Amino acid sequence: MQLIRYTQDGAGKQDGSSWADAKPLQSAREDLAAENRDVTLLVGFDRDREQPVFWSNTLLPLTPQSQGARALSLKCGYIGPADDVHAVIAPAPMRFFTYSGSDWLKRASPDLGGGEPLIALTHASSFIRLEGIVAQGAGASGLVNFGGKGQTYEDVTICGFSVERAGRVIECDHDVRLKGLLVEDCSLRGTTRGFARFRWLEDSTLRFLSIDGGGVDGGGGNVIQMIAVEAGTKLRFEDIRLRDGMSGIDAMERGSAYIQGDGIVCEEETSDCTFERCHAVGMGDGGFDIKTKGFRMEDCSTYRCRYGLRVWADTDNRVHRCSFRNPRTVGDLDGTALWVAGSVEVTESYLQAGPGTSAIRLRAKNGTPRVRMSGGAIQVDGNGWFIQGEPGIVELKDVTVNGSLRNEVIHFDGQDLRP
Repeated sequence: MQLIRYTQDGAGKQDGSSWADAKPLQSAREDLAAENRDVTLLVGFDRDREQPVFWSNTLLPLTPQSQGARALSLKCGYIGPADDVHAVIAPAPMRFFTYSGSDWLKRASPDLGGGEPLIALTHASSFIRLEGIVAQGAGASGLVNFGGKGQTYEDVTICGFSVERAGRVIECDHDVRLKGLLVEDCSLRGTTRGFARFRWLEDSTLRFLSIDGGGVDGGGGNVIQMIAVEAGTKLRFEDIRLRDGMSGIDAMERGSAYIQGDGIVCEEETSDCTFERCHAVGMGDGGFDIKTKGFRMEDCSTYRCRYGLRVWADTDNRVHRCSFRNPRTVGDLDGTALWVAGSVEVTESYLQAGPGTSAIRLRAKNGTPRVRMSGGAIQVDGNGWFIQGEPGIVELKDVTVNGSLRNEVIHFDGQDLRP
């Protein structure tokens, strides 16, 4: 595999053979277009001096000429003694790349300036690895953009990203498909639209991610979903931390009291999804908004989200050892720990609701909503409700409700029910 080294300004003979003879980063565009072999690009930065690369136009366009049938690896880090790079441990003490086309000086509806991604892929390809990018700023088109109508990207790895203040980190154009994607060990702090949006995702894993809205409100007209999947199958979400996603400014002015802000969203055309050890705190809407046809959720939790878990599909949905606590009312909509429009089986889990909120809310959207809960506990404090919403069925087997063990089938008639 061809190995080429780059620094911001280059050095020595500028042939990329060593750090002493590194190429200038601006030449990477031409090298990508000319190189047809498997290639690794090492981009090195001086750990003793912060001198970020500023970009407003795409710095690394991976065009059809620069992709083809070959493996491509891009790795950024501190310059190492063995002509290698050393990864930065998040939170990064310095930035490698800074987007110059946005105004992030304010936390309320910051101007992202439209802008172009740092890395743009435009043609179907496979065996791509992007690693170690430390950046500040990016527009809603993403730090990394998968483009090209109808294109498919396979066996892609994105890891070790540390990003502050981004519209999105990963964005996909309409009709773009990704198969065999691995996203791991990445962090984002400060966002208006979320970490990633996928149009079609298959046989893929996202894990060890920390995504924090950072107190930024992108405005009530914008949807913020920390991770959004429109369609796909066989997906795993593991060890993901989601925090403070909110987009509510001017909501009333646009004629709605609905506040945006979701953790993980899987839409109706998704199936066979697994969530393990994922946790959402402070979402303006749902911690987990799952329309998936058949999902499994284990050891996950929500806290201080308007809706803890939303279940839409009337399929085999299973929740085990999860905790959904302290839902909060946002706007004119009451909070609830577990919102169900389809059916779900809940085992050894904990639901808790406080004043003005509910442990369970039913929505008769896809027939009769049904919750089967065994083991675990439900706690309703103050003037909160046990069950709210529309008619449905709640089955309890060995469930402790406010300290009392209950075994019963509740045919809820739509009248608010206290414990």
